Amino acid sequence: MSLSRFVFLIFFGFAVVVCVSAANRACAETNDTIDPSRAVTLHDASFVMSDSPTPPPTGWQAVTLPDVWRIRHPGQSGFAWYRIAFNPRSVPTQPLALYVPHVSLVATFWLNGSLLNPGVVFDRSDGRMGTQMSETPIYLVLPSGLFHTGENVLDIRLQGDRRIRSGLSAPMLGSTVDLEPRWAWRNALQVTVPNVVLVVVVSALCFVVVHLQRKGGAHLIQLGMLAGIGTAILYLAVKLPMGRETEQLLRIVANIVEHWALVVIGYRMSGARQKWFPPLWHTVTVLTTIVVFWYAATDTITDRTWLLTWPHLLLRFVVVYLLLQRAWRDRSFKLAVIAITSGIWLLSLVQSYVLLTEAMPWDQFRSSSLGIAPFCAVMLFVFAEQFILDRQQAALAQQHAITSERSRILQDMHDGMGAHLVAALHLARRGDVARHELIDSIEASLHDLRSIIDSLDVADDDLLPLLANLRFRVEPRLNALGIALAWDIATPFPELTGLTPQTALSVLRIVQESINNIIQHAQARVIRLVAQAEGSTLCIRISDDGCGFDASNASRARNGGHGLAGMHARAEGLKGSVRILSGTEGTTVELRIPLMQGSAGDATPDRFVANGTA
Repeated sequence: MSLSRFVFLIFFGFAVVVCVSAANRACAETNDTIDPSRAVTLHDASFVMSDSPTPPPTGWQAVTLPDVWRIRHPGQSGFAWYRIAFNPRSVPTQPLALYVPHVSLVATFWLNGSLLNPGVVFDRSDGRMGTQMSETPIYLVLPSGLFHTGENVLDIRLQGDRRIRSGLSAPMLGSTVDLEPRWAWRNALQVTVPNVVLVVVVSALCFVVVHLQRKGGAHLIQLGMLAGIGTAILYLAVKLPMGRETEQLLRIVANIVEHWALVVIGYRMSGARQKWFPPLWHTVTVLTTIVVFWYAATDTITDRTWLLTWPHLLLRFVVVYLLLQRAWRDRSFKLAVIAITSGIWLLSLVQSYVLLTEAMPWDQFRSSSLGIAPFCAVMLFVFAEQFILDRQQAALAQQHAITSERSRILQDMHDGMGAHLVAALHLARRGDVARHELIDSIEASLHDLRSIIDSLDVADDDLLPLLANLRFRVEPRLNALGIALAWDIATPFPELTGLTPQTALSVLRIVQESINNIIQHAQARVIRLVAQAEGSTLCIRISDDGCGFDASNASRARNGGHGLAGMHARAEGLKGSVRILSGTEGTTVELRIPLMQGSAGDATPDRFVANGTA
């Protein structure tokens, strides 16, 4: 499915949900006398503030539902009772339903003295939250046996708090056929959608984490997505082990962190160069967070503390505008969709802010949980698409690496072992060649083959096992020639970070070339190999007590010869160096390479064969 079709389906579904929700709200009717065949809204009620676990006998006052505590009972906290009396035209023969769009904070419902929703837990005296009902529409099936002829009474015990928007919507009473669809739509928008958004956010986060781990990028997206997960969890209808004020604080802080990260990412995606925006954004974020925590420290935090984040909310629209500019300039449909869905989300948040000012009906549907859905769906699509592209690129890169490694091995075998075998073949065809020369040539070919095989067994950036294998192969040969091998390896041996088969083979060939030169030319009795870390480099010294040679010849050999020139070329491929010191007391070959190696492609291929040996 193309991204354009995917986005069209998202917007189409969004429009359908909003239209159906509005139509359902418009269908509510009011009737003082209950007709079981029709859904009616119960607006008239009596109200009394009381901590009594049962309806008090006196103190009732007439109210009209919905009843908003912040407007009609300012400063009130604690428990209150609502009583709604109604007269059905006849005792229903089928169960009826009770639908309450919005309750805040916690409420229990009683019909003619029978509890309808057992299991509800009120907030405790120590401040710990009880059942989370503010985001959950209430739907209760009323058995027909609970009704009787004449006046019936619906009692509602509600717990509210002056710091949080408390109150009660006008209940609707009617048949289950009429009310269940209305409840189902609102429940889907207020409960199901946030749960789906949580799943989408978690899924997107999984793709992002994998993507950034492969790319080695920053973790701003992970921070934003984690904050989004925290926000979604706080909005779900779950009982949390904390107070309402703490919950409000965590919601606000998680929202600030989430949008801070997303705005920074969006600003980078827009490619904008507005130097004033990043400092302003960070400053407003920090100041907003400080003010929110100050309110929490002074125990004055309420749901209206959200209004302190108005500047933070308005600055988010700047990034939406910058993204739209970039999308128009680059003709990028993907960026345009991200910007548009971000704008929809922000507009839905504006509606939630306006609700806090009581400028809209108290029990109006809060659209922020619905507004975020298109953005999350698009982001999931984008991240999933990027994840798939990364996997395809990784597969291609792996195939390229396999092909390159195969070519390298073939080249190494051709330049090293192949050259030795060709030389051995020429020697075998000559009748005047001594047998030991032919044996030496074949033996050199086998040594080169073993070096290639050893270099492929690179593990944990550890060069020591490869050097040990080389010692195991050359020491018997040296002993047979009467040459002692002194082995001085630092403990612990330093790791050569970034070691690859190619770089490992280059090191082995430099060491092996040095030993072969000593055997052939130095007339030495002792060869000493020292390897240790010196600063940020690994130093390998191969020295002998032989006759030495003219250093000026070494310089000319570097420029025009094969053996020494090959050693220098391999060292340069390792981003290191080879230094040769020679005199009457012997010769020392010093190889220095950085402990941090680059990629395998940085090393120079071995193109040199030294006097028929490697």
